Amino acid sequence: MKPIPSRRLSGACAILALAVSSCADRTLDSSPRPDLSDITSIRLDYQYSGWSHEREQFILIPVANSPDFRLTVTDGGIGSDPLAVERVPADAVARLVGAASDGPWSRQKGVRAVAATIRRRSISAIAPGTRIPPSPCTTDELKQRARDYVRREGVARLIDKHYGQGNSWTDDYPHAQLQILYRSRAPLRMHSDSQKYLMLPWCRGISVNSPAPADQDWSLALIQAMQGVLPKDSSFYQRLAGDKAWHLKHGIEHDVRQECEAEKHRGEPQ
Repeated sequence: MKPIPSRRLSGACAILALAVSSCADRTLDSSPRPDLSDITSIRLDYQYSGWSHEREQFILIPVANSPDFRLTVTDGGIGSDPLAVERVPADAVARLVGAASDGPWSRQKGVRAVAATIRRRSISAIAPGTRIPPSPCTTDELKQRARDYVRREGVARLIDKHYGQGNSWTDDYPHAQLQILYRSRAPLRMHSDSQKYLMLPWCRGISVNSPAPADQDWSLALIQAMQGVLPKDSSFYQRLAGDKAWHLKHGIEHDVRQECEAEKHRGEPQ
């Protein structure tokens, strides 16, 4: 048998390795679709108090003779009339059930995933504004400092810092709860009181004052799956979609402004 030239052999091995790697990646990324037949209903509740008060309830119920679900939206009041009724594809419901049923994401994994969705430019832009008393730092100075700050710290580290500050506002009290109810097994319940971007982290079980870190779930997939079943004009969807740039820019601008003003004051004659 004629030997295969080494260059051709190495090329063939590379192609084979790539094919095996691709198959392995697809196997790791794919997870079996959850069984939806045992679900009686899925409830998502959202309420907010602060400058205003809002309350919404979203109930998903299987459609007879169909794999899809019917979504009913109300204001959460007893006996209140539906605000909307929509049909939700089974695939969207399966993504939600799968993400909620999977093991919780660690904070590190969640922060990395969120960081991958954010561009540095979007969080380093500072809009001009008037401050009382006037700031000694110009908008151009703050913009340059913000760009340098984001480049130096890195997006992932800034996001981790954002989540590590605890509740930041005294006029913002959100609460959300997810319940998946089954015929033949215990319900799955999760909740969040987080003011932060995406309301992360979510926590397993019913609401408690200080959930243990082990009960926290930093899953970006869970948030995206919830967005997939919610009406886009609902307050809950808007809360989860959020303005990710605003959440981070607020902290970045505060830090660079303090740094700049401190330097200016140190340079003033005593």
